[in-house]
Amino acid sequence: MLAWHSDRPPPRLHHTVTEDESGARLTRVGGSRFAPLGTKSQAEHAVRRGDLLVNGLAVEKSRRVQQGDVLQLQPPAAARPSEKRLHARARFVEHLRSQGLRVLHEDEAVAVVFKPPGIHTKAGSNAKFAALEDALTAELSPPPRDAPDALPLPLALHRLDVPVSGLCLVAKTRSAAVELGRQFAAREVAKVYHALLVGRPPVDQACGGRLEIRAPLQGQPAASTLEVLSVTPHAQWGHLSWVRMSPLTGRTHQLRLHAAGLGCPIVGDDLYWGHAAAARRSRGGAEALPPVRASGGLFLQSCGVAFAHPDPQRGLVQVMVGEAPKFGALRARARSGAQYHGLYGRTLEARVRPVA
Repeated sequence: MLAWHSDRPPPRLHHTVTEDESGARLTRVGGSRFAPLGTKSQAEHAVRRGDLLVNGLAVEKSRRVQQGDVLQLQPPAAARPSEKRLHARARFVEHLRSQGLRVLHEDEAVAVVFKPPGIHTKAGSNAKFAALEDALTAELSPPPRDAPDALPLPLALHRLDVPVSGLCLVAKTRSAAVELGRQFAAREVAKVYHALLVGRPPVDQACGGRLEIRAPLQGQPAASTLEVLSVTPHAQWGHLSWVRMSPLTGRTHQLRLHAAGLGCPIVGDDLYWGHAAAARRSRGGAEALPPVRASGGLFLQSCGVAFAHPDPQRGLVQVMVGEAPKFGALRARARSGAQYHGLYGRTLEARVRPVA
């Protein structure tokens, strides 16, 4: 865990504002151009600390930058934590390991780790609680100290919602963070999720049980794909659908909202259960949605990721992981309940496509 920490601050980073970026806010450009920041909110924090400068001067976070301005970022040193914090972090890491935290792929530039449910992805998302990034120094080896583009700490390149488990892509060098950030922006990173939905999505069997959902979110275009793997009769919910989903865009809570918009919420999604109920009512004639049951958590997991390695000679990196046992257990309980209530006498389980 301490191998990543040093009292020596990393080198200052620079970026010259391009013509396309001229007129944009400092926090937007800084968040996108500097890998240690990664988001607009982290850029705002850096401005307040005086770590993000424009032409060598501290400015307000609302500043709009112009072509030719030089942005400077001083990443903080990854100083050794106190003994008290170190012991607390070690306990946190052990807890996460018991919940499934593990490394599925690692090299000197990138890693893919499994995030357990119940924690934030990015450090600092909630001041009261540690996040996945806080545990990564215990799981990953640092790049060589003399590497010119080594990041001071591992950097998660995308977020998984707190209740979502699964694969998370992590950068260990600045060049890897920049290249993979470009791939995310260009929608070149393929992500696959498995989910259990309440109800039966309106897919066309002639299309192989697949559906492309295009429904704007937060005022921006959003698209996802959904493939039904199997449908099981359910005594209370009517049907339980096992699906494979992929986001084609990267909106907040995109898969959860798109599933709810079909009137088929993800099992355990208490945040968007009401949205799904309203979607059913708007269609008329559809069965009312039963009350949410959130005791088993959210049944959504990131099971696969594929990306081009930042080093072109490494080619394509593909990582897959199996579902958590609770997915199969809930499907088995649904089958048992359906058999007990005699539903299988009228409606057989429909397996639409085999799982790859």
